[in-house]
Amino acid sequence: MEKLLPPTFTATRSISPDDIAPGSTFKVQVTQNQNLNQNKTDFELDEKIPTDLTVVSADSAGAIFNASDLKWTWKSVSAGETKTVSYNVAVPSNSTEKSYQISGVITASNATATDVGGVLTVTVKTPSSKISSLGIFLAMLAVILAFFVTLILGWLQDFKLDKGEMRRALAGMLVVGFTVLAVLNIIYEFELSMIALAYIELTGIVVGFYFGAKTAAEKRAEPAAEITIENVRFPFEKVAITIRNGGDSKITVDRIYINKKAFDIKNVTIGPENFVEVPQPYKWDPKTEYAIKIATTSGLTDEITAVAKKGAPITRE
Repeated sequence: MEKLLPPTFTATRSISPDDIAPGSTFKVQVTQNQNLNQNKTDFELDEKIPTDLTVVSADSAGAIFNASDLKWTWKSVSAGETKTVSYNVAVPSNSTEKSYQISGVITASNATATDVGGVLTVTVKTPSSKISSLGIFLAMLAVILAFFVTLILGWLQDFKLDKGEMRRALAGMLVVGFTVLAVLNIIYEFELSMIALAYIELTGIVVGFYFGAKTAAEKRAEPAAEITIENVRFPFEKVAITIRNGGDSKITVDRIYINKKAFDIKNVTIGPENFVEVPQPYKWDPKTEYAIKIATTSGLTDEITAVAKKGAPITRE
């Protein structure tokens, strides 16, 4: 029995392009090298592709080419010679996302066969849908509207815009933008896009900053509000108290005390650098001194002592 010699040749496969979609065509190229200083006869390359792929063209590279078997045969190959073949393969248009195995072997007379190396798998991917110009416009419009609607709602409360309302509008805009991005991601599958990842990170940072700043602001806003009882009037069976907020954030007054008698009132919100007169029903006696105190929802208080005089306002000196 004739003893086979170890293989003295190698072969490497490459495939292009990298992105292969249903209905497309890709190119396979195999480069074979005869490594040792000896000639070979009946040098043969035998490629195998899945049955649902179709070879549409191939070059012979000087070999006897068998198209049905996808086989190239050279009667002889010189020592150190390189042979390169290529063929084009069509992917069915109805193909689903999957991987295809491509194998090959090279042989020669009186030598052991060796497998073709390099790329061994072809992956077909369904291309993602592209966002239309209208879709991009509507997404941008939604984000912009979220910003301005939030600003307008904050402005309508006291016809002013403070830093907290600006932060809230910015955070709201980014949250809406994140939601729009998530919906588009589900539809168009671009979750690996660097832009999408950067936007998600930015949204997290800004929203975290907003809630952190909001919490810190709430802790210091009431003490910094400089709430004062600015004026007291004594109309018929009422004590009208003018309360001023001298700070830069909103406060809410929820209780009034008259001579230590507590009155729970409907929450009265006072905007930054603004005032509100709160009429509290109370049967007062003329020329009687009353200790009047107010309290906010956070516990901030102010008080004043006033002598009841009909029609005469009492102001803080």
